[in-house]
Amino acid sequence: MVKKIKALFVPQIFLIAFFLTAIIDFNSCTFGMLDGISTAAPSKESAQKKKNWTFMVYMAADNNLESAALEDFNEMEAADFDSSQMNVIVLFDRNDYKDCNDLDEWHGCRMYEIVRDVKGMNNEIRSRRISCADLGIGLKHEAFLDMGSPKTLELFMKNVKTDYPAEHYGLFVWGHGTGYRNENSRKDKIRAVALDDGDDTFMENCVVASAIKNGMDGEKLNLLAYDTCFASELEVVYEFPEVAESFVGTQGIQVESGFNYTKVFSTTLSKSRDGKEAGKIIASVLSDDMKNDFPVIDLSEIKNVFSSFESFASSAASFISNGEIAEEIRELVLSGTENFRSFESVSNPVYVNLASFADLLARKISNLVSYKNNLISSIKKAVCFYAGTNENIPLGIYFCSVDYANDLIMDFSPYYCNGNDLKNMCSFVKDSKSYVLTKEKKGTLMDRLFENYDF
Repeated sequence: MVKKIKALFVPQIFLIAFFLTAIIDFNSCTFGMLDGISTAAPSKESAQKKKNWTFMVYMAADNNLESAALEDFNEMEAADFDSSQMNVIVLFDRNDYKDCNDLDEWHGCRMYEIVRDVKGMNNEIRSRRISCADLGIGLKHEAFLDMGSPKTLELFMKNVKTDYPAEHYGLFVWGHGTGYRNENSRKDKIRAVALDDGDDTFMENCVVASAIKNGMDGEKLNLLAYDTCFASELEVVYEFPEVAESFVGTQGIQVESGFNYTKVFSTTLSKSRDGKEAGKIIASVLSDDMKNDFPVIDLSEIKNVFSSFESFASSAASFISNGEIAEEIRELVLSGTENFRSFESVSNPVYVNLASFADLLARKISNLVSYKNNLISSIKKAVCFYAGTNENIPLGIYFCSVDYANDLIMDFSPYYCNGNDLKNMCSFVKDSKSYVLTKEKKGTLMDRLFENYDF
């Protein structure tokens, strides 16, 4: 005998449908099955429980760094952090080519909440996939996003901030980095971070700052970290005092594998009380692991560094009275300062350490000693901590570009010239009146050093 099932009334059906919809899509970002692994979807209450930290990782790997991105993602899963105190959310964009060290074959962009893999480094993704309607990302499908678009970064941050509330927020900008810019075959083409080869785009640092401001709804990040090359340059960090409290990054070339996230995302980090403390933890483990210098920069002090450097540059310029002196100082700076460069294109930027630069010029021109001392003092206040073995405080600035043969290029980009009204121009260049080149050849330090001035 078959028992008859009582038919549901229409109102009951609607109630059940509404209840299921509420469970599945309680926010713009939801959770579910991932990579063939069943994971329990957290309740709305647990997902929105306010934790100590939420870290966002903007992983722009639609370029030749994809294999490093896969390794770093696996490192995050291998990290032993306190998930009751810390969220790690990743927006991961890949290129269209199969990687030989692939964790899982897929293309486009996915969003993940990092879940620890107790097996450590392996070829499995254990983390929870997140669907995000604002970005067009689903649990079962990827989106093809332009990571070089500020709107992508803004929407990513908005959704994470809503769905993963915390006392403190940190953002890791992952991928290529070229300081304030880098020239390739086109002299007027500038590049900075978040290079997306699929869309042939990138973001200038001022654009990143704007996206952060909008994504955080005007609230400051507690920590901004650049997992890139040429991060701790004055032109770069000058963009961020209004949107972040602290900054971590290296001033020179970084190894392709980037940060060791297994060590970065530790239980110690999850307990840190502010951006400076978190930055010190990160800088310390990275310096030990990568044998590189990592500063923690108090961004509230960067405007003071800028002012001190402008005074130093103005005074230095007044002592360069002819072309012979300019040539001598150019050669001294390139050979006698701590500087960083790469040789990957026809025009390669050279960044000099600020303290080393100031010290060299002060030894050459004794009248600069007091200006140098003021500058060093302001740098020490801004770089509140740094890990490494170098005696120079790790904060740099762009000086010039060289070719493959390491020969000086005297033809500068219009993007490093004050007075040019160009889109997304570096804020440092727009504000500098004593250091950068000037359209009117006013006699700034670089005007005189690089023959953009009539002596």
